[in-house]
Amino acid sequence: MRLGVVSAGLSVPSSTRLPADRPAAAVVRRAPVPVDVRVVDLR
Repeated sequence: MRLGVVSAGLSVPSSTRLPADRPAAAVVRRAPVPVDVRVVDLR
C-alpha cells in the first residue's frame, strides 16, 4: 500500500508537518499490509 502525505508549512519544523505525520503513523500502525509513506514538503 502507498500513502502520500503533503505538508505545506513555511517554518522549520513546519506547524503543518505534525498534523500530517500523525494520521500517516496511525495508518501505518493499523494497516494489515506494509505501507510505503512518501512525504512531500511544499514550501
